[in-house]
Amino acid sequence: MKYDDYAFKLLNEQRENRKTQKDEKGLVVGQYYENFDYQLLKLFFMSILLRAGLSADFFFQRVTLGPFAEVLKEAIDCADAKEPEDFAVFLAYYAQIKRGPVIFPPDMKRIDGINFYFFHIGRVIFYIKVDKRKTPSTLYPIIIKPDSLLFLLEFDLRDSNAYEILKRTVDNPTNSTYFKT
Repeated sequence: MKYDDYAFKLLNEQRENRKTQKDEKGLVVGQYYENFDYQLLKLFFMSILLRAGLSADFFFQRVTLGPFAEVLKEAIDCADAKEPEDFAVFLAYYAQIKRGPVIFPPDMKRIDGINFYFFHIGRVIFYIKVDKRKTPSTLYPIIIKPDSLLFLLEFDLRDSNAYEILKRTVDNPTNSTYFKT
């Protein structure tokens, strides 16, 4: 799909185009792209969510869309990326991961009481709102919007669910032959 191709090129092949964002103390809070195609990128994220929600694969078992599946299907069929508030998306990455893809099953996270699914795509994590309620005001500045910067928040791997999954995997005696220190 053209959405997949666009997202791959932007988020992987054009990583060097990202600029660093620092806070008032000079600490890195993330990165950003100055230019991106809102329509193509948003439809990519919406299509990933729909594919996961329709899949019977065990990997996607936690993604259930209910009535949102039909809304997504129609939007993708019509190439309608919707308004920024509809299926609001924000991006992040782990500072510690410098190479190689990271793959974890998608899961739901409630942020200020609002439902978001999060997906790991390569080294990027995207959160997509699956809720009729408004996006939390603290997130609104970083959700993707037309004619704006595309922000990626920097996360610390040790503060995430992913770290717990990695830790359990490495600490599991069954896996001791794979992980040697």
